Amino acid sequence: MEIYLIKDEQQKIQEIVLPVYGNGLWSMMYAFVALDTDGRTIKGITYYDQGETPGLGGEIENPNWRAQFIGKRVVDDNGQPALRVMKGAAPQGDLYAVDGLSGATLTANGVQHSFNFWMGEMGFGPFLKQVREGGLNHG
Repeated sequence: MEIYLIKDEQQKIQEIVLPVYGNGLWSMMYAFVALDTDGRTIKGITYYDQGETPGLGGEIENPNWRAQFIGKRVVDDNGQPALRVMKGAAPQGDLYAVDGLSGATLTANGVQHSFNFWMGEMGFGPFLKQVREGGLNHG
């Protein structure tokens, strides 16, 4: 899997873009997750290919639902996947939780499982650990 490093005019890395995918109810869901250079804070998420039910699981493409991910953290202080897609509303101020999708529990579970996998040891976890330890600043 390719990792994309977005740089400014001075070639300083501004964000890290990770391709992720996982099973929804009806389809494979493909997305890009943009992280801050701290290796844990979400700057954005875009689902670009999915076949979930319009108005239910298909809401993963809704800009309002995607906006709630901004500022959330994908891993805890120990580097373990920590983002949670709640069933219902996320607790106010919780840096690790986003609202679920009403009527689309299996799609929301798929989003949860994809974050758990891709931010964990079998996914981008080792790379993100290097980032958190300052690896981006050393070439």
